[in-house]
Order: sequence, then structure tokens, then C-alpha cells
Amino acid sequence: MGEYLSIDETSLSDGELYTILTNKAAKGKRGSIVAIIAGTKAADIMKVLRKIPEPKCKWQRSNP
Repeated sequence: MGEYLSIDETSLSDGELYTILTNKAAKGKRGSIVAIIAGTKAADIMKVLRKIPEPKCKWQRSNP
């Protein structure tokens, strides 16, 4: 996982919204998708992001 990540939302079908977290350094190639999360609520997304192992995270965590 790179130092810079991108976050976006998309609707795959029937109005279901997903948040997609991608690694900018991969430039759309292999390893670019970090996570696909059902929903777009910040609290739900943060729960998933906090599950990423600490050594893989290059961003500073706050509010554990």
C-alpha cells in the first residue's frame, strides 16, 4: 500500500453504494485496489480502515 491513497464512491447495481479505496502509486494496475466497502458513511468506512494492519498503514491514525 502506497503513501497516497484515493477514495471514491460508486453505485454497482440497484442503488447500492460502495466506497473504493485505491493505491495511487499502482496507477490503476495490479495492487491498486486497497478496499471495497459497502456504503458511504464515514463511521462505517473508518471501522474497516482501522482493521488494516499497522505496518501496512503509512498514514497517521487518530481516534483509535
